[in-house]
Amino acid sequence: MVAISRNSRRPSVRAFAARRRRWSLVKRTRLAWHRMLIAQQNDGTGRRSPGRPPVKAEIRELIVRMASENRDWGTTRIQGALANLNRDAPRGTVATVLRAAWSPRRMG
Repeated sequence: MVAISRNSRRPSVRAFAARRRRWSLVKRTRLAWHRMLIAQQNDGTGRRSPGRPPVKAEIRELIVRMASENRDWGTTRIQGALANLNRDAPRGTVATVLRAAWSPRRMG
């Protein structure tokens, strides 16, 4: 009788609490996974292209025009002139545009 009663006992409170903690952990993990999935679907990464956006054609034309009309101006002065026209172009961008515009491939 004692052997039968030992096997037919209800689970202890400790076992119940452990099962409940395990279930809440699984539930939280599933919810976190679902939140990440929904966030990835709605964050817009599928619509974005990699890298920096290109320099606008208007700014590119202004840089080349200023440099060709004022041969002794450097990149810093061209950047300042663009800032006076409310056009934001860093000095490195001005240098990159000028390098691309006056590369040997384009002259030949």
